[in-house]
Amino acid sequence: MGPYDNDKGEHFELPEVMNAHWLVHDETDALYIIAREDDGFEGYGDDDDILEELFALTDSELEDDDAMAEKGFTLVYQPLRRFEPETGYYHA
Repeated sequence: MGPYDNDKGEHFELPEVMNAHWLVHDETDALYIIAREDDGFEGYGDDDDILEELFALTDSELEDDDAMAEKGFTLVYQPLRRFEPETGYYHA
């Protein structure tokens, strides 16, 4: 969930989250957002075991369509990424 702006009464989008690695787990349709190596946050996802697996990968591995497909993930490209200021949720 994005940080909240009390003055505007809504959440605000973090550029580092929108520029992170976005992946959908093919079995569960769960969204995982994994920070790039130099960003200031870790990531987001439903399953701690899957997150640990993704955290262990490098940026180049996380960007490789074929390698991630073999691991059961689909990459989410920029045009499909969304942020809802009212709720503060990121989704694809």
